[in-house]
Amino acid sequence: MSVHRADCSNAVSLMSEQATRMIEVEWDGEGQFGSTFTAGIEVVALDRSKLLADVATALVDHRVNIVSCETITSADREAKMRFEFELANGAHLDSVISAIKNINSVYDAYRTVPGPRD
Repeated sequence: MSVHRADCSNAVSLMSEQATRMIEVEWDGEGQFGSTFTAGIEVVALDRSKLLADVATALVDHRVNIVSCETITSADREAKMRFEFELANGAHLDSVISAIKNINSVYDAYRTVPGPRD
């Protein structure tokens, strides 16, 4: 048995080829005291002073624990920021991403698979 996120490319492929073998699962204890999971997001923005501070503040305001951050800025001043953080409750991940998208100079923010860049 393998467990995949619904948006995993392997799960999407399996769904089209072997849909009858797919079942939905949930983790016991989600949202209970002390349980966390790791989420990753990438933020694309126009580089500016205090951009990193503004994004980090938005994450902290949503009560997530930042475990890693990587920022790369291109020659045309486009910043790509990748964060991994721990959430106690996955239900509010969309509100975290929405808050980041509302930060001045942010073009986009989206969930990624945690781990090193390809």
